Amino acid sequence: MIGSLVLYKNDHSFLSEAICLITRSQYNHVAIVVGYDEETHVATIIEANGGIKTRTSTIVIDDSHIIYTPKNMTKEMSDKVVQYAFSKIGTEYDYFQILGIFISYIFKEPRFALFNSTNKFICSELVDRAYQFANVPRKNKDNLGDISPQELFEEYDLVRD
Repeated sequence: MIGSLVLYKNDHSFLSEAICLITRSQYNHVAIVVGYDEETHVATIIEANGGIKTRTSTIVIDDSHIIYTPKNMTKEMSDKVVQYAFSKIGTEYDYFQILGIFISYIFKEPRFALFNSTNKFICSELVDRAYQFANVPRKNKDNLGDISPQELFEEYDLVRD
């Protein structure tokens, strides 16, 4: 479970609805699991979330969250994912990248690097970069670090926990 990703289902807020509608997905947010209490179902996560810097947080895993682990992820890979995620705590949120992803979806155009800041993150970029750092196999190299939660689900061979 450590190093897994937790996908958030649409919570019907305005931003959640917009993300799900534009990306044609049921997922609007993703985070990395860095700790989990099986008795209470409380996960400690690292997330990049709008309005705040990349941070640790705790959530109760319920029906609005789905946890997936990359198939064949080793302990070494998991440790590297967590190491990378912790190293990015305090990083600013990349609102411009969200705009770029929305534009590419709406106009069915390729992603432009111009919209992706190298020193800021969105939720799915944090996961994608952490998995790259840990050498977690990815199906292709399209949109590395410039990816939606739904695309993460499609790009990695994931197993539901």
